[in-house]
Amino acid sequence: MSTEKKITEEIVEQLVPYQAAIISGLAYGIDITAHKAALKHDLPTFGVMANGLDLVYPVAHQKTALLMQEKGGLFRSKPWVRNQIAAFFWTVTASLPDFRT
Repeated sequence: MSTEKKITEEIVEQLVPYQAAIISGLAYGIDITAHKAALKHDLPTFGVMANGLDLVYPVAHQKTALLMQEKGGLFRSKPWVRNQIAAFFWTVTASLPDFRT
């Protein structure tokens, strides 16, 4: 597992006491890592997808997307505004203790 994925899992774990929601794009890499970590820790998680809700892409993330609908949800957006929509939902900035110690 890459360092980035490990750090992502650690950050999500640090958010558990705050019951924070994870909002990301359901893409490969840290996006799917964050969604899976949220599900593991019973946190709400939302995927902002650039295609219709009837087609999960990447296809390898279909199972995770189904689980996310039980504990969060999926949003559809135009491909060119997907990141802006995810950023819109990210309205709260938490000051977390240094998780590297």
